[in-house]
Amino acid sequence: MKKLTLSLLTFSSALVLTACGGSSSDNPKNNVAGLVQPTSANTKFDPAKVANTTTEEPISGQHWHAVHEDKKPSKFTLNNSNVGEDITKITVDGKIFDLQEVDKLTYVGDENLGIKYGTTNHSRFGVAWQNSPNNAGANVIFYQGYQTLPKDMPKTGTAKYVGQAFHDCANCKNSEAKSSFDVDFGKKTVAGVIEHKDSKINLGATISGSSFSGVANGVQTNGAFYGVDASELSGIYKATDGKFAGAFGATQTK
Repeated sequence: MKKLTLSLLTFSSALVLTACGGSSSDNPKNNVAGLVQPTSANTKFDPAKVANTTTEEPISGQHWHAVHEDKKPSKFTLNNSNVGEDITKITVDGKIFDLQEVDKLTYVGDENLGIKYGTTNHSRFGVAWQNSPNNAGANVIFYQGYQTLPKDMPKTGTAKYVGQAFHDCANCKNSEAKSSFDVDFGKKTVAGVIEHKDSKINLGATISGSSFSGVANGVQTNGAFYGVDASELSGIYKATDGKFAGAFGATQTK
């Protein structure tokens, strides 16, 4: 994908910024790094801080803000997103994009301002951008949805999730990818694979409440479970060296 600049992205309201980081691991299943969680006081929109006393599936989301400079690795910040009351809307540089299409990867906009997004029944994920006349710029890689309540999370057992993803890098000619995840609810681990035509990325994270995050194989992952009884998951990932990033969504297989 081209290097792009995003002058403004809001999820119905203001964005809350926080830093991200971590170290790499060689085994996403057995040697997952400590949780890398946001620290926003706005718990309504923070996937890591959904209260056990909540009675409705809260709307939550996060995104990477990826700043590019010519011939340098991208710099990322992790943001909590104030999604508002409708996960099917996103505003990029003052233009509202409709994220209604379900169960498919979709492109909307034009060469200068647009968004590529995918869906599950309870979440949206993708990459938004605005073109810049030079090589400096930024992309926003996001996910948002109706998060599973912590009290409704399975406490034992395993599950497999299969879905889609967008893989974003400077030289990627096609960003569409497949995603698959093995989740162990008893051990609280998430092991995922993003299969892109040019590469295969292994993800690893630890579950906390109904969200998950961690660093494994030089890749940081942040995400959450969505829908009733964790029927879906969605999230974002990035290389710790800044060379790529992406967003994914997947549904539990029966």
